[in-house]
Amino acid sequence: MKIITLIEKNRFTILFASLLALIVVPSFMQLPFLRNLFNVICISLVFIASAEAVVSRRKALLIVLSFIAVLIFFKWLIFITSVNDLVILCSEFLILFFLIFIIIRLVEKLFKSREVTAEVIIIAISIYLLLGIAGGSIAFILSKLYTDAYVISSSIACHEITFNYYSFVTMTTLGYGDIVPIRPETQSFAILLSLTGQFYMTITIAILVGKFISGSNQKDTNK
Repeated sequence: MKIITLIEKNRFTILFASLLALIVVPSFMQLPFLRNLFNVICISLVFIASAEAVVSRRKALLIVLSFIAVLIFFKWLIFITSVNDLVILCSEFLILFFLIFIIIRLVEKLFKSREVTAEVIIIAISIYLLLGIAGGSIAFILSKLYTDAYVISSSIACHEITFNYYSFVTMTTLGYGDIVPIRPETQSFAILLSLTGQFYMTITIAILVGKFISGSNQKDTNK
């Protein structure tokens, strides 16, 4: 019971940690097998942590966990066996749908919060990380739909993790140039991704500053 209570109290921290693990850990695996294995493990942890973080009602949690079980099944199926691109695309679309659902729920929690706490800041950062991962998922889908979607440097292995890297680089407007969108569709998506990153940072900072000032004024009034 103590463990369950501890998990519930730190559910957003666990989500944040699992997102960081998904972004960082697989990249340090040199062997493709280990990289793919840790990628699947980390994304499975993100799914479970996301459900725990945003779903409170038991019935709704069971529905979400059932959907997550399908996602995890697809990810492990792709890892264990050789499947065609159609199965991979179906899996990515389901993942993208789930990520959007989680982002929406976290945004609701961010807007409903009355003051700026450590938990609120963790939620704000987690949303940014989820946006980057969702962007990577869309870029990966585009690469499967169009064979000439991107020009990728020969020194870079084309993998799901590669597109997460591309997504965050684009969102932060770094633009290293090792992955270049060359189709109108992927170029337009790159523009939307960079705008999303900049607008999110601007709007979120404004919201957090507003909540902080409002909370400070409320405390002064109560005194």
